[in-house]
Amino acid sequence: MSVKAVAEVNKIGGNEQSSDQSGGSSGGNSNASESSNQSEARTSRLAQVDSLLNSNYDDIPWDEISYGVETLYTAWPTISIDMKALNVGESDISSFSTTLDGVAQAVKVQDKNSALINLYNLYTLLPKYLSYFSSDETKLNVYNTKAYVLSSYVSANSENWGEMNTNVTNAINTLSKNMQMEEISDTEKSTLEKSYTLLEELQRSVGLEDKEIFYMKYKLAMEQLEIL
Repeated sequence: MSVKAVAEVNKIGGNEQSSDQSGGSSGGNSNASESSNQSEARTSRLAQVDSLLNSNYDDIPWDEISYGVETLYTAWPTISIDMKALNVGESDISSFSTTLDGVAQAVKVQDKNSALINLYNLYTLLPKYLSYFSSDETKLNVYNTKAYVLSSYVSANSENWGEMNTNVTNAINTLSKNMQMEEISDTEKSTLEKSYTLLEELQRSVGLEDKEIFYMKYKLAMEQLEIL
C-alpha cells in the first residue's frame, strides 16, 4: 500500500528539495503488509527536510507535486484491491480516494493550505489501514505520533499556535505509551527517550511562536521518529 505522494507535503511547505517515484503493490496479505511498511518508510521522508531557517516557504514545486499525485492515481487501483483482500472497510478505502481527489483539486489551483490539509489527511489513514492487519501497538503508536507531529506542521502554515501545541502534546502523550512498555530493550528505550526529548523541544518552539525555529525542530523530531 503506497501513499508516497503524501511526502509532497514538504514541498508545499517549502522544505523539500527532491522528489521520488511511487509504486504499487500486489495482492495478498503478505504483500499488502510489506507494502504498508514501505509506505511508512517513504511517507516518513517528509521528515527529511533541508535547512529551514532560510527557506523560501512560498517557492512550491507544483509541477513535481502534480506528477506525484498522478503517479499515486496510477497505483491506487492495485492498492485498493490489496485493501479489500485485507477486509479493510469500504468507507475507509473510499476515504483515501476522496482525499486524493481533494489533493488533486488543491494542487490544480495551487492552494497551499488545502493541499497541506489533504495530504495530511492521506497520512492519517495509514495507521487506520495498519490496524486491519496488525496488532502491534508499538508500531501504531509511532504512526499516530508522527501523524500528530505532521498535523502541527500543517497548522504552522496558518500559524495556529494553540492547535500546534495541542497536537505536539498529543504526540508526546502517544509516544510515552511506548516508553511505559516493560518489554522494550535498553537500545529501544534510549531511542524513545531521545525522540521524547526532541518532541519536548518541538513544543518549546511552539511557545516561541517562531515558524522558522519550529520547522527546524520539526525536522529533527521527525528524523528521530523515523528510526523507531
